[in-house]
Amino acid sequence: MHNLFRQFTVRRILSIRILAFMMTLLCGYINATIFLRFEYGGTHQTGNISKIALSILSLDFYTCLGLIGVVCSFFCGAFISGIINHEAF
Repeated sequence: MHNLFRQFTVRRILSIRILAFMMTLLCGYINATIFLRFEYGGTHQTGNISKIALSILSLDFYTCLGLIGVVCSFFCGAFISGIINHEAF
């Protein structure tokens, strides 16, 4: 019974992480679109970059890899937005 609950919890956490990465990708897209249209950034990733540095210092590499994934998703979304919206503005 305990193993079944653990499997459910692991799947749920994985689906939440996938959703978080997808939402971050969308945020990067929106931020780049706002920047191209209005010439200022709408969101910032400095907090996540700071958390990456702190997780490296505390040797918490699991958290570090997760944050790197979030930051990379954000920049991939911004990159895709730049490609799509390059000539639109």
